[in-house]
Amino acid sequence: MSAHKLIGFAIAAAVLAISLSGCGSSTGADPAEPASPVSTWKSMFDSSTVNPSAPLPTTESTSVPPAANDFEIALKTVSKHCFGSAGCNVVVEPKFTYKGTSDLDHYTCDITYEITGDKSGPITETATGTTPGKTMVRNTVMTTSSTKTKVAAAVTSAECKAS
Repeated sequence: MSAHKLIGFAIAAAVLAISLSGCGSSTGADPAEPASPVSTWKSMFDSSTVNPSAPLPTTESTSVPPAANDFEIALKTVSKHCFGSAGCNVVVEPKFTYKGTSDLDHYTCDITYEITGDKSGPITETATGTTPGKTMVRNTVMTTSSTKTKVAAAVTSAECKAS
């Protein structure tokens, strides 16, 4: 090994020894005694003192998930073709209104609803989404028994999970 490399290693070892000389003792006491654990530290991003044993703040919502009674439904008639006394073919689109207090941005909900007025009986559908404006819905095609049949809908259940 050349003398230059040997001198370089010696300098690096001396710098390392000097920089580590204070490690293991936060009070300057006997280096053979282990250092006591640090109870607080300063954040490098701000001047606040942080307690590392304190629980971390959670980002999960502590609100109660929305329930079926937090949603209202209205049906928009997309098309209606009537055949006299034979009834009508009707296409409806559900429109949801949220009236609950939880922030829907933190939930994904499956909203099940029942449509009445079809001559074959009630129709059950499910819409999925995070907010009423961002809900995946399908139009429902139905046949009424007369032109005077009222088509209506009601939310029967809502299953909401934190997203």
